[in-house]
Amino acid sequence: MNSVSDAAIYSVEFGQMLEREAKRIGMNLSLRREPSESYWTAVAGQKPYAMTNFHPRPTHNMLLDLAFRKGAVWNFSNYENERLEQLIGESRATLDTGLRKQQYAEIQTIIHNSGAIIIPCFLNYVDGIANRVKGMTPLYIGNLSGFNFADKIWVDA
Repeated sequence: MNSVSDAAIYSVEFGQMLEREAKRIGMNLSLRREPSESYWTAVAGQKPYAMTNFHPRPTHNMLLDLAFRKGAVWNFSNYENERLEQLIGESRATLDTGLRKQQYAEIQTIIHNSGAIIIPCFLNYVDGIANRVKGMTPLYIGNLSGFNFADKIWVDA
């Protein structure tokens, strides 16, 4: 059972695509559309297979701490790995960029090989605005000033 919800952006569409493609190889996946209001508390991290999404974060370690560390609030697969824990801590502390690059490569390999998470795509955020729109500055954690545009932008008359 693949749990999807409008609460997780594009999860319904991705679920339908997976269901369709699985049929082509003889697998039967079934979708269960879960209510948006309880999805993040009753489904994500609770059900064996549920769609989620993560928005970009300013640093690699911020996302790793939120989504892949043991007991992390967004570790929806409940994946645990001692070496991964060690590498996340070490990569945060090292000043050697070459070593940090190697650490991140090993982190990616561990996550990839674990099968704990399937990442079907990475969404690009592109902000397009008219010259009359003022006050918006790009922010790497989401489009339109990090989803905080209502507090920061205005339309010049």
